[in-house]
Amino acid sequence: MIYIILFIYTIGAGYIFENSDLYKRRFLTHNFNALSYDSIKRFFLYILIVLPMVLVHSFRYGFGADYSGTYQALFYDVKNGIPLPNLEYGYYLLTKFVASFTDDYVWELFAASVLTFVIVLLAIYRNSSMLTVSLSMIFLSAFYFDSTNTVRQELAAAIFIYAVPYIKENKFWKYLACIFLASLFHTSVWLLLPLYFLSKFKINKKILFLVFFIVFLLRNQLNQLVINFVNTSSIYDKYENYLNAGRGTVLAYLIITGGILLIYIFFVKENDKSKLDMWLIYLGFMFSILSAFVPYISRYVLYCLASLIFIVPDMFKNMNPQTKIIPEIMTYLLVGSYTIYIVFIGNWYQAIPYISFLNR
Repeated sequence: MIYIILFIYTIGAGYIFENSDLYKRRFLTHNFNALSYDSIKRFFLYILIVLPMVLVHSFRYGFGADYSGTYQALFYDVKNGIPLPNLEYGYYLLTKFVASFTDDYVWELFAASVLTFVIVLLAIYRNSSMLTVSLSMIFLSAFYFDSTNTVRQELAAAIFIYAVPYIKENKFWKYLACIFLASLFHTSVWLLLPLYFLSKFKINKKILFLVFFIVFLLRNQLNQLVINFVNTSSIYDKYENYLNAGRGTVLAYLIITGGILLIYIFFVKENDKSKLDMWLIYLGFMFSILSAFVPYISRYVLYCLASLIFIVPDMFKNMNPQTKIIPEIMTYLLVGSYTIYIVFIGNWYQAIPYISFLNR
């Protein structure tokens, strides 16, 4: 129930805020991020809108296997000076900083949550073309719930989301700096570096589907390649639990990424600025297919799903104004059904019932 109330409050308040004269005046100035009385008031109201979602997330307790398993052990290992060669340095520093103030590991996860959502919510405030839609996608893309368990990766994903405008603005060095920063929390984010260059090319759908087909034919070889690499490297213990995605996970990923892809193909008008969105959608679908056969690849679907925070508003902006209501409803039904399944039916994150560490 708390998630439903939180969603209704955030979207309702966000909609009122986005349609207020105060918010609309932001776009009447040349530099709408410049400091002024209006900008301070806008930002304060924005904080009031998003603060409840951040606090509920940050004060959670016992979500998923990683909460009381991976991150509890990690916190005390760092605090006690035990070497962790496979832990990314950025997260090590964050944990070390928190451990200098407390002996309770829950504050490590509290700090990670706050940092993740400060980055994502700043990205939305500064760059989203449709504020309320982006806020809704925090919940409906499952980013809100994924980040309760895959903590380090979603922190990296948050930095990637912040960096997305740098791709569209052709600011390579800023994008590279963000990817480097994100890699300090999860090294898998380096796979997203080529997106900067790929986004400059329009997707040839025939060639891309040919690539899908070839990859599918080589799935067994790719499977064995990844298994051999993980088994013979020092990262085996770190990624042993992620070698295979369950059938339910694969099917859910295929439905949401495939559904978004179909909506995009049939209802969205492509332009130069939408190339990046298209690449992310296609890659999300390809990763979803591969996750049934190739170990660990399902983790990369999470980056593509997190990107829906910006992709869906862009999709809505590039739809036919006269008929867009139909694909918009289809999109919300798709992502809404996905969220209901993974959170309330499948209980992937053990988020039901909600428990706070304040009353554990």
